Amino acid sequence: MIRTFRVDGTTYSPGDGKIHNWPAGRMDANLQMMAKIASLCNDAGITYLGHQYVSNGMPTEAALK
Repeated sequence: MIRTFRVDGTTYSPGDGKIHNWPAGRMDANLQMMAKIASLCNDAGITYLGHQYVSNGMPTEAALK
């Protein structure tokens, strides 16, 4: 099964961005596992520095955090 998600957001701030037409806190087991893998299996990080969030490492990996 293929699912498409419409996602907004332009910064690394936790408050910026959302998944459209998706109820908050409702992820099935497959999506939870993908999110866990994306978060844990990369070397990037997000830091709050100078009143903004910045990425450390590869931008694509930081976006998956």
